[in-house]
Amino acid sequence: MRRLVFISALLAALVAAAPANGAVMLAKNCGSSCTTFQANGSGWVSVVGNGAEWGTVASGTIWVRDRTGSGNPKNWVHGSGLSWKNIGDDGWKVTSKHSMTVNATGKFWVKLQGPGVQICGVVDGSGKLAGSGTYSLNGKSHSWSRSATSLHF
Repeated sequence: MRRLVFISALLAALVAAAPANGAVMLAKNCGSSCTTFQANGSGWVSVVGNGAEWGTVASGTIWVRDRTGSGNPKNWVHGSGLSWKNIGDDGWKVTSKHSMTVNATGKFWVKLQGPGVQICGVVDGSGKLAGSGTYSLNGKSHSWSRSATSLHF
């Protein structure tokens, strides 16, 4: 019961923060196979999946890629002082000395690197992280490892 309440609360918060079509895309692309994921720390987090992902980084780098090839992942990243570099295959690398946010839905690849990484989502896919901090999968907490840790959602 607590898991259902947690997932419902998380989904409500995510949908409220996302564009109106984000909830529709989440339902279409992810369905019941999704995992709730949240990470807070410094280092890097990379997620490849279907669903929805929201995150911030205090400064540093965000990489984004629309895996469908039909969207514009440049619309996913917001902040000031952004410096963009095309990395091919509908992918972008953006850096800033200021705080940045990212909102990705559908089929995506997102990587955040820097201090103050916070990311959460409802995803069917995989990921990796390294650095220091904590993360949770379906509400079960873990510590980040200094070396790359693989995650399966």
